[in-house]
Amino acid sequence: MSRSNVHLLDLPNEVLLIVLRKLNNISLIDRFCIDILPRIHHTVKYILLEPVSMECILLATVYPNLTERKLFNFEQQIVSKYFTGHNRIIDGTCVQNDFLAYMPQLHSFSFYINTSIDTRDLSYNVSRENIQQTLVNSGQQNATSIICNLTTYEIACSIFSLPFAFDYLEDVGNIFPNIVFSYVTCLLVQDCDAFRYEFFVRIAQSFPLLKYLRIFNIESRLPVDPLTLSSDHSQSYTMVEYLHLTSLDVGYSHKDYLEQFLNETKA
Repeated sequence: MSRSNVHLLDLPNEVLLIVLRKLNNISLIDRFCIDILPRIHHTVKYILLEPVSMECILLATVYPNLTERKLFNFEQQIVSKYFTGHNRIIDGTCVQNDFLAYMPQLHSFSFYINTSIDTRDLSYNVSRENIQQTLVNSGQQNATSIICNLTTYEIACSIFSLPFAFDYLEDVGNIFPNIVFSYVTCLLVQDCDAFRYEFFVRIAQSFPLLKYLRIFNIESRLPVDPLTLSSDHSQSYTMVEYLHLTSLDVGYSHKDYLEQFLNETKA
């Protein structure tokens, strides 16, 4: 029986990228970046970057034909390392100057970046309108943002491309855009103000595939205000349904929110 030797470089680029994502050994990732990427860099058109491999991949070589990139699962310390400045909100201007300016051929950029800052150190007010304008100015018309009040002096800002392509979202507060997050299965909601009943109505509608929900809110749940519910919500007034929910974490929340989900007439 004859044998044929298949070299790793003989594999399609898509398979090589899958192999890279499966590698947990840092030395193997380094080997891939040193020995393989410089030899196939001219054929790479798409990169999906995770924090553990981002620096190695980006510094390994130049990608002249790269047209699509995705960034996900970036935590605060990771963002601070790759974006210039300290205690700053990452907005459309940062995306343009620190990423897009170096990839003129890029035509598809999917991203989700979350940052939090202490507002006492700022000389300006952060608003969703201002963040949105920076996204438009940088050519990211199909992107939006969420501003969440974590405490009296701390806010979180999330910017992301649309449609939202990831399965995890955090720091969603009382005010968030009226869109459907079709792929999100894990969600963290928190706010320094209490969540009203209609907030959970919106969560159920905006996150149809939600499986894991974490609630961080020590404020007592406010009573239902029928005047704030639109006619579209009137049918959901007595019960909120989470059809796929399997895990609920209210360990850092007021007991009212546990009652919200245990009471069969409410959820």
